[in-house]
Amino acid sequence: MVNGQLSLQDSLFLKKVEKHLPIIRNGNFLSQKYLDTLIEIQSNSSSEFKEGLVQQIQGTYWQSKGDHEKTLWHFSKAEQILGQCCPLTNEYINSVIGSGFALSSAGLINYDTTYFIKGSNKIRKGYRQSKKLGNRYNELMCLDFIGDYNYYSAYQVENMDSALYYYTLLEKELGPGPDSSYRFVESKHNMANVYRRLGEDELSEKYFNESIELSSKYGYNDILFAILGDKAEVLEEDGKHKETLELRLKSYNYVLKTNDPEYINRIDRQLYRSYKNLNNPEKALEYLEKYNQGIQNMNKSGALKLQAELEKQLEIDQQELEIARLENKNLGITRNYLILLAGLSLLIMGFMYWAYRRLRKSNIKLTQKNKEILMAQMKGQNIERKRMAGELHDNLNTKIAAVRYRLEAQALAAVDQNKKMFDETLALVNDIYEDVRLISHNLMPETVEEIGLLPSLQKLIHTLNDNDHTKFHLVSSIEKEKDLEAYSYQLYNIIFEMINNILKHSKAKNAWISLSQLDSKVNVTVSDDGQGFDVNENMGGFGLKSINSRVEQLNGHYTIQSNPGEGTKYMIEIPI
Repeated sequence: MVNGQLSLQDSLFLKKVEKHLPIIRNGNFLSQKYLDTLIEIQSNSSSEFKEGLVQQIQGTYWQSKGDHEKTLWHFSKAEQILGQCCPLTNEYINSVIGSGFALSSAGLINYDTTYFIKGSNKIRKGYRQSKKLGNRYNELMCLDFIGDYNYYSAYQVENMDSALYYYTLLEKELGPGPDSSYRFVESKHNMANVYRRLGEDELSEKYFNESIELSSKYGYNDILFAILGDKAEVLEEDGKHKETLELRLKSYNYVLKTNDPEYINRIDRQLYRSYKNLNNPEKALEYLEKYNQGIQNMNKSGALKLQAELEKQLEIDQQELEIARLENKNLGITRNYLILLAGLSLLIMGFMYWAYRRLRKSNIKLTQKNKEILMAQMKGQNIERKRMAGELHDNLNTKIAAVRYRLEAQALAAVDQNKKMFDETLALVNDIYEDVRLISHNLMPETVEEIGLLPSLQKLIHTLNDNDHTKFHLVSSIEKEKDLEAYSYQLYNIIFEMINNILKHSKAKNAWISLSQLDSKVNVTVSDDGQGFDVNENMGGFGLKSINSRVEQLNGHYTIQSNPGEGTKYMIEIPI
């Protein structure tokens, strides 16, 4: 790469690869031998561009195979390499967009907004750079994603006005034609969804009919699957579970024709939900097991772990390079000292003092770098805690759910003398299920640090309200959450401990969490309508001691109001 231009050898290599780009983009190499040949050519070359391009091609290939672990690994490596040597090329932008899609997919599997934000930011960057470079294919693909990001509830944004803006812009940019027919049909489907959510039923039906007609004409099975899925979702929201199941079974035929493991995994999960709504535990369990097997086959849980390990390793590598640079600098100082000592013996005392000052500064820098390495190690521990939380949530909880549905299926056939035993066992399994969910949420403190206190509490409450026990409500009048950044993690843990006490002891139907700010103080109130307790007799519990200890660390004030049968109210005041 010279002055922003590729070398002659890199240009020739790119031209050879471009002959096969349509095949590569579809994820169908002519043979495994072709991929091996590309890797061999790159390994015999010192060109960073070739290395980055081959990493990008492998990312595209494994993306089509549904292997999220390898997809994320190769696109991240390509982005790192090409970003250093060739940041003004389409190949670098392709890598940025590819890693953005991989991160967004990982977020959908783990319901983690931090991955949505990282992925969407990369794709927005790819959109801006694609417009500058005149790469129309990438520009349109990014527009489509940004519209989806604002529309689909899974991304937890749901801004219909923004979604309509981007879909409309995409439709105008595309226009009907053989080169853009797929994305044009897909934009029709997207517009139908947005108009439905905006209450424009006539426009929604118009776009739905157009997308079905064009999808059938061109044989776009994946779009037909999506159209039927969206209609099924509307029926499900209206409680029409039988009609929902019929549509999803019909869409299953289109999914199988796509041969896409991601779509197949998605329809398995949707059918599991439909059979669950229809109280058919045997069929629900069948599709739940298919869904879990699909998750394992696509290595989705490994993708998040891999991304975290990659980020951690890059940070440690940078620290080690900086330390090596400082060590080399110290060696140079010592060498100069010896040379000057031999020729300037009269100035030895002054020189030693100078060398001492320089060495002291260097040691201070080394000490600082060692502290930074320690922080990196602590970050690694947080990453490992998050991985453990993901394993608890995705693997252990899924298996507990499977056990629960097996027990429910057996309970239907149980005679009277065994039914009580089944009911008690089911209640115990449900308690274990909720405990594991709470543990997995408490193991992820970095979520609070990255997205803030209020979004983290909203996410926690959304998870808690999925059960059939206490209903939680969050009220906040804090306008500048930035003022709480230094206290977010501690406040989250305090509130979490109080929520845990409510779930374990209160038997409440409702609980309320309130946050307010007055001058330089933050007030947190957590109350419930449960059975209450005698404050004078029960202040020695572990949970209450833990809350009191955390509040004292923040120099705060903590009180409890409760009486038997009158609920409980926790009040905390924290100076900021």
